[in-house]
Amino acid sequence: MSQARLRKVFKYRDLTGRDVEAHTVHWASFQWEAGPVCVIHKGAAWGVPQVWAATAAEGKRVIRHAGAIAGVDPDQEGEWIVTGTLDPRIGRRG
Repeated sequence: MSQARLRKVFKYRDLTGRDVEAHTVHWASFQWEAGPVCVIHKGAAWGVPQVWAATAAEGKRVIRHAGAIAGVDPDQEGEWIVTGTLDPRIGRRG
């Protein structure tokens, strides 16, 4: 197994028009536990954000945090998809 650092990008569209600085401040102290569960939100205007997390609840917490600054309530619009992997590299905790 490769020891190279994994890089995952978390993307979403801001529907409020806030600038990069506002997003930087919003995310500055936020942390989450990465892991083998992939949580995806689809069906809303902000794109299809997905995050790898330790649990489905943790992944939804991350996406809800993004929604708070992006102007999306993921519990009211779109749908949740929870999946995962058994591949230890893709689902590495961090």
